[in-house]
Amino acid sequence: MGTKKQIEIVFTGAAATKMGVPIVRADLIKHAETMGYVVAKRVKASTKVLVASRTDTIKAEAARRFGVCVLTYGAFLEQFGGDVPRTGKKPDSWVDMGVKMANGEQVEYL
Repeated sequence: MGTKKQIEIVFTGAAATKMGVPIVRADLIKHAETMGYVVAKRVKASTKVLVASRTDTIKAEAARRFGVCVLTYGAFLEQFGGDVPRTGKKPDSWVDMGVKMANGEQVEYL
């Protein structure tokens, strides 16, 4: 996929670790940019990776048809991102809600 500085990524859906712990999108974007990724708002010809909460959506399938690599948040963090530092920003109700632990417990955002 080239160097990180050349990789344009798009985040979609509520972000969470593989264990289901929610991540504030603003924190994730800042972390990705710090690591040298270019974060875009939507998939386009230059997009290399779509990071999604689910990979079985119409958006993910369309991205795959255009040759975009589709990863879950957990896979992205494991392969490319590592730990996401907290910036203290509050969750955004448009992009950060909807992630719950399977047992229904309340969780603290990273």
